[in-house]
Amino acid sequence: MELQSADLTWPPKVKRLNSGEDKKGNPTKRVVFEYINGTISRTFEKYGYGIAFSEDNASKIWNLKGSWNTDIGGFNPYTGEKFSQGDYVSVQLKHEIYIDKNGQEKENFLVQTYKGDDGNETWAIKKSDAPAPVSQPTPTQPVQRSGSTVDERIAKGMAFNNMTTLLSSGLIGKHFGDEVEKQWLAETIDVLETAKLGEEIFQDIHPLDDIADSPSVAKAKELGAVEVTDDTVEQETFSWD
Repeated sequence: MELQSADLTWPPKVKRLNSGEDKKGNPTKRVVFEYINGTISRTFEKYGYGIAFSEDNASKIWNLKGSWNTDIGGFNPYTGEKFSQGDYVSVQLKHEIYIDKNGQEKENFLVQTYKGDDGNETWAIKKSDAPAPVSQPTPTQPVQRSGSTVDERIAKGMAFNNMTTLLSSGLIGKHFGDEVEKQWLAETIDVLETAKLGEEIFQDIHPLDDIADSPSVAKAKELGAVEVTDDTVEQETFSWD
């Protein structure tokens, strides 16, 4: 039987990988990771003692257990230090895959243990001497001071760009006269000066909003342009019947 490997992305570095067999000949696999610093996000005490880490996107519960006790058919209880949410710790973790007595593949997510100088069991976790990372504030969305929608403001911006393009082409003065061109130029400069100050340029009032009353439109009407209104557009009415 080939054991499946867990889809783990944290911790990122493996110290050693061991594959073998248990006493019944079933395959086993153990991965021991390098020491890593992590922030405890939650603790669990309903079924033994376990912890989770903010850096672990898989949100695994890493259990702290004693050594295997044949007499009780399970692990000895954890007797080490208890931690709190927000504690920044240095820890060595391991992942074990094995076959249980029912022939089912099982896995353990554990904090590594080892024998201390005094011969007692010790867990490879302690509060880190390194400073905890400072969480970056979530950028706030800019406040829209304008009463216009975003789409309306984009449309006005495009119109303003077209306006400046026409000014630079010289066509306004050529077809509508110098006075109309001066008016457009004055409006454009006023908007640019506002923008230079870092202020909102497309608020509820915009220079293009009153363009219908400008001399350029009046001149266009003299040349035969037709003002499009609800009365000049043929509308078709649909029935829901």
